[in-house]
Amino acid sequence: GDHFDVNAAADAMAAQFVARRLPPSSPVTELEYHKEAAVRWTNPSGVRVVVETLATGAEIQIYHFGDNDAASHQGTEEPTPECIVLEGTDYLPALQMLFRKHPQFLHAGDLPKMPGVDNGELVEGLMSHGLLEAKTSAPSTKKRKRSS
Repeated sequence: GDHFDVNAAADAMAAQFVARRLPPSSPVTELEYHKEAAVRWTNPSGVRVVVETLATGAEIQIYHFGDNDAASHQGTEEPTPECIVLEGTDYLPALQMLFRKHPQFLHAGDLPKMPGVDNGELVEGLMSHGLLEAKTSAPSTKKRKRSS
């Protein structure tokens, strides 16, 4: 019989929703990422994370509004959603925590880390698309060793 994949339909609808969204009207101050910066989503409703299983393995697809313009927002044609593709699923726990903890600011070092994965690289990539905002004054939640 016919099978309707509800998850795939929801992902497609969400990708189109994100494709029609405009990024924050006041551009987030671009702050070069460094290890002491704390980050959070600029607007989590403008981001949709999808895990796609392919014959070659799984990948994370991050649909976002970061590069959208007014023409895509007002247009009559279906806009093509912006998408960042990450091979594998190693960054998924970090992405999930960013959603779960929003609006709290988090340090890259506080995000769940998978072996061989650099969360700083993930944060830099998301910031380059305007998806994360940063501040430098937030203390890390991790306990630091005192030097004696």
